[in-house]
Amino acid sequence: ADASSGGLPGPSAREVLRRLEAGVVGGEKPSWDGVRKTLAMLANATPPLLERQSLGGADGGRFCVHYEGAVSQLREVTLAEVAVHRSGDKAGRIVRLLTAKHFLEDKAVADICKMEAKDARAMLYTLREEGVVRMMEVPFAAERHPNKTAYAWTLDVPAFCDMVADDCCRALLNLRLRKRYLT
Repeated sequence: ADASSGGLPGPSAREVLRRLEAGVVGGEKPSWDGVRKTLAMLANATPPLLERQSLGGADGGRFCVHYEGAVSQLREVTLAEVAVHRSGDKAGRIVRLLTAKHFLEDKAVADICKMEAKDARAMLYTLREEGVVRMMEVPFAAERHPNKTAYAWTLDVPAFCDMVADDCCRALLNLRLRKRYLT
């Protein structure tokens, strides 16, 4: 689906790259036409990884890479995989959902993730203890009575990224200490 056809979003960048890889791995060498089409598809992907800077010419134009979008997509996938590795598939589903939707109540998380409300709530509290998600109180009245307050869950991306970086540094330190001990 093209972005210009009826306002529908284009294919995801992951889908475009899979198509390109299938063509190259399948034994076909990509033609210039195929490369131009793939670049145009990446420019129309949601979110766009490329931006067309100029049109025309024998070379098909000039494209600019959106590094922020690529890094953002990579971070989202990595955080979901870390959650799966640390806490299981349910945690990965919840992290992917909160990445996409940003703020949800625990009942909505349970419904969308196809989990029991009790299990979803328990997993959300486990992820909160680990520092992956945080809970926001949204009071309906000024008195902040618990019965008149909604609790929205969101992914705490900076804290989660810091936790992953700390784990990587700790693993690197352990490897260096082990190497020093063995040599």
